Amino acid sequence: MAGRQGCAGVRLSYSTYPRLDAGAPTPVVKAAQCLLRAAGLDTGPGDPTGILDAATAAALRQFQSSVALPVTGAVDSRTWTALLARGTTPVLRDGATGEAVFRLQRALNAATTAALTIDEQFGPRTVAAVRTYQSSRGLTVDGVVGPNTWAALQAGR
Repeated sequence: MAGRQGCAGVRLSYSTYPRLDAGAPTPVVKAAQCLLRAAGLDTGPGDPTGILDAATAAALRQFQSSVALPVTGAVDSRTWTALLARGTTPVLRDGATGEAVFRLQRALNAATTAALTIDEQFGPRTVAAVRTYQSSRGLTVDGVVGPNTWAALQAGR
């Protein structure tokens, strides 16, 4: 798809993820556009624009529909969470490292007020954030990210 190379330098990791509405011009929109492109959705030709335009809103609506979220065309915490958690779902626990921990930490920052440092290290702060997330979503609170926790994150819960 045209423009994918334009995502190589786009920042995707933030301590918080703001709500983005139609017309919003901000670098964080580029992150949403790149995440949508990684999900196989078309946000328009060329590099990410950083503007939540009609093509981006259409891609958002398509993504939201595919994961059974309210279809708004805006990016709220639930949409951020689902976009950021996309991918493989290995069991993660204290001591884990790598790309899945990276996605987990970003998704937790979108879903909660954890404000984790995105460092790919599943340590005490990530364990605490997972426990808080699990408790607030009615999941088994064990600090381990297994199938149920991943499913909740990927559904934008």
